Amino acid sequence: MSAQWLLYSYLMAAAAALLLLVVFRACRWYWHALSVLAGLAPPPSEGGGNFFYLTAGTACVLLVLWGLGGPFFPRHAK
Repeated sequence: MSAQWLLYSYLMAAAAALLLLVVFRACRWYWHALSVLAGLAPPPSEGGGNFFYLTAGTACVLLVLWGLGGPFFPRHAK
């Protein structure tokens, strides 16, 4: 698998996380905390090939960025 696939998939995950935050705003704080914890959890060690690790890495990037971006997009406008 080339590095371009990794770059494009991670950029798409970052854009999706940002889009979710802009459209739906932040959820409760505990959802964002759980998202960061889930994103930092290691994938299962059984492995499954390159596609599995690409998908797992993309999901991790999406969860971590969505979780950390929550405080920057408040739930209610002030």
